[in-house]
Amino acid sequence: MTSVHMIALDDLVNVKSFFTIIIFMGLPLTTPGQCSLKNHSFCDANVDVAKKLLIFEVVSFGFFLFSSLVV
Repeated sequence: MTSVHMIALDDLVNVKSFFTIIIFMGLPLTTPGQCSLKNHSFCDANVDVAKKLLIFEVVSFGFFLFSSLVV
């Protein structure tokens, strides 16, 4: 692997870490009863959506770190 590839991979991990931190900080700041802009109840997210988003974010970040170790 060349140094350009290593620098690109490091930058990609840093960006992914930054977005993960934003997700972890943003989820507690959300209002549970907040509605969408339209008045459709099926468009409103509940607490389960936030939990699934957090789980999927952690799992995808774990797979991303594992794939960077394999390379």
